[in-house]
Amino acid sequence: MASLKLVYQSYLANPNASALSDNASLNYITTLTTINTAAAIVKHNAAHRTILKKKEEKVLSCIEGSDAVCLDIETTLEFISGGGAYLPGLDDNFLSDRVVTFPMVHMVHFDSSQKIQQIRLYWDQGSLLKHVDVIGGRARNWPIHDGKDQAKLIATSVAGTTQSAGPGRPSTQAARDPDEVVITNNNTTKPRSQSKNVTRDPHASLSLFAPRGEKDEDSTPAKIIKPYAPATAKPTPREYHDLFVGNDSDASPQAKAMATSPKKENVGTRAPKAQSAKPPPRDYHDLFVGNDSDASPAHTKDVA
Repeated sequence: MASLKLVYQSYLANPNASALSDNASLNYITTLTTINTAAAIVKHNAAHRTILKKKEEKVLSCIEGSDAVCLDIETTLEFISGGGAYLPGLDDNFLSDRVVTFPMVHMVHFDSSQKIQQIRLYWDQGSLLKHVDVIGGRARNWPIHDGKDQAKLIATSVAGTTQSAGPGRPSTQAARDPDEVVITNNNTTKPRSQSKNVTRDPHASLSLFAPRGEKDEDSTPAKIIKPYAPATAKPTPREYHDLFVGNDSDASPQAKAMATSPKKENVGTRAPKAQSAKPPPRDYHDLFVGNDSDASPAHTKDVA
């Protein structure tokens, strides 16, 4: 029997009903578009060719099972008169003569006769919208990256799996604590707005969606975060004279003993209330001040 990967690649090069089962289904998961039955899928592919053109479909990786295959495919499309099932309902002004490249995941299931029974397609819609400038310059700090960069990362990751070290090969990295967290930055290029701090505030950052603790200019490939170890030691007890500052004699052992000894309050005795005293009556000459002769008894008698 032929390889399932080759069967699906042959279908991508020439989609026809002979490679599909009668109850086959095509699902664009990202845009929630589903086409059922082989006849409808063939009709859909014919209509797609008038709306957009597939310029290239490059297989980056493949995982093959007994009745299914999963492929990472770098897809290059040219939009002619609409977005089809990839960008449905989008204005043609955004799409006319646009050429986009982005990776897609194809999940393909086969029946017992190696005919395609189901196809599920996944892709990054945010990257595709940014590629056609629907998401413009205001999204420079958004966590959305170009489809070509995503395809490069997939190819690099696939190449790394084939060059993995064997069980007897010694590791070149130093031993690390199992609780340490290693953060690796795969983004090789940064926008100019993220690499410089316009406000010149060391605590401010224009990178709204950057991982916590990431610096604006990080030249190291990885950062190691040590786990937090809570302190278990209790603070040393403070002396009495450190809490209540007084004379030098307060720090003596006798003063400490007196300060720490319990005292009983004398509840039975209370301070006597102060009695309010009436002011003495004031004289007539104190109220009406005049000459010294006015205060004489004769003058007082005449006034009376």
